[in-house]
Amino acid sequence: MVLRGQLVEKYGAKSTAIVMGDESLIAPLLYSLPNTLGEVNITMGFPVAGSGLANLIIAYFKYQESITSTRQEKVFVGREALINLINQSALKTYLGRSFDSIKHGKSSYLGYEMVSTSLQSVAEEERSLIGRLLIPQKNITEAIDCLVDFLSAEYYAGKEQTSILSNGIRLALLKQLEELKAELIATDFEVTYGILDKILRESFKQLSTPFSGEPLAQLQ
Repeated sequence: MVLRGQLVEKYGAKSTAIVMGDESLIAPLLYSLPNTLGEVNITMGFPVAGSGLANLIIAYFKYQESITSTRQEKVFVGREALINLINQSALKTYLGRSFDSIKHGKSSYLGYEMVSTSLQSVAEEERSLIGRLLIPQKNITEAIDCLVDFLSAEYYAGKEQTSILSNGIRLALLKQLEELKAELIATDFEVTYGILDKILRESFKQLSTPFSGEPLAQLQ
């Protein structure tokens, strides 16, 4: 009614905007637009869940969860968790074939020294950046700090996150991680990596970043 009525008639379609309180209502709204409007521009929140960076975060904490050590302080990492992490798109480009020998192994765990050895064949700049993600962390808050440092690194931001949408996702995730760390520090409740995984997956479902879509010429 508003589109057919006073606002459009007074200001014109190009000067009229509809702000949705619930983005889930955008689909029925689009199908209710009159044909006389022609093209319209859609701006909505792009879901963060399922993005490359969100998947990287989940994989990173799974990797940290897989790490164990012996009484002699020998550190082992879960092979499957490591492979999942290094196969993430944000890392895979820079690692090349450096971890091929690890990928083709059969044991469930491998010594961390094998990870360090594989990193030596990675270019120095990339090794300095990515190597920090593979270092075993003592607790969850330190792991979050390491991940925040990685996502904030100028090298990564410049080389990988070049679009407005990608940068929006990165900033949204950084804010989420910082808030999560603050909550962990403020509470006495002990959070395991398993609980953290559930918290992150649920929070990512609620998280979105602004996204400007193309003008809508025709509904399919």
